[in-house]
Amino acid sequence: MEKEEKKREHRMYPFAVVGLFITDKDPLEVQTGKPDLEAVHQLEEEISRVLFDGNATVVLLPIAVPPEEAQNAIDTFVKTLMEDSRGEE
Repeated sequence: MEKEEKKREHRMYPFAVVGLFITDKDPLEVQTGKPDLEAVHQLEEEISRVLFDGNATVVLLPIAVPPEEAQNAIDTFVKTLMEDSRGEE
């Protein structure tokens, strides 16, 4: 008799990749404001492979925010993803 494989529920877990950028220009001058979606997808796949086992789906919000706004940006992003996953508006 074959064992019935349990279907596991997918769950979202927030994580952060923190960095900084160094420039002699105003920060708004060096940000493109329009990330290439294909490049972002490649970053998501690479992060999945490097930080996780490659079987985790990674979703990025490619924005730069001042340190004092970082937590709010993460909270808003997670809330939006959770609402979208439940089909809420």
